[in-house]
Amino acid sequence: VEPDASQPLFSDIHNHWAADFIRGLATAQLVSGMKDGRFLPDAPMNRAQYAALVVQAFQPQSRRAAATFRDVPSDFWAADAIQQAYRGHFMSGFPDQTFGPQHPLLRVQVWVSLVDGLGLGTTATVDLNVLGQFTDYTQIPRYALKGLAIATTEGLVVNFPEVNTLRPNQIATRGEVCALVYQALVASDRLPPQPSPYIAPPQRGGG
Repeated sequence: VEPDASQPLFSDIHNHWAADFIRGLATAQLVSGMKDGRFLPDAPMNRAQYAALVVQAFQPQSRRAAATFRDVPSDFWAADAIQQAYRGHFMSGFPDQTFGPQHPLLRVQVWVSLVDGLGLGTTATVDLNVLGQFTDYTQIPRYALKGLAIATTEGLVVNFPEVNTLRPNQIATRGEVCALVYQALVASDRLPPQPSPYIAPPQRGGG
């Protein structure tokens, strides 16, 4: 289903935990819903959709040369966005020269993407102890520990239904991705803070 950019309010987000984040991005014309007026907040977001979102939200500058992905033809709807997200270090491909545009994103991958793409925490000392506030921190992949600690310190971690449970290896929903991207825009001073009980405390150390 093609998105309808003229639809800022959605019929299926009433009382949804991420509604304010979704509305905030829609008001800024950074996300759109389906032609039938729904947003599908609990549906998974695939890699092509995410590439389109980060390019729309952050307009990343090129930091490396373009790549050729075997599974992204030049006429694919998100081909340009995928290249821009790749060149801006928000996303990478796979060793077999594929991008996996239809593959779903994991929650941990979204955090790492935002931290890498925005260059967060590149000069600061990273305190991994902040991850101790999460009951399932041992499930964080080793490669993502530093990125997720930075994401926590920067206020990018939003967890529903339990704020202290990351679920890092679960597929990210459209609503969850919107919440994380919104928080990244807050950290970039692009959008005002959105009060939510599901935003993890940015500076709280672990035990």
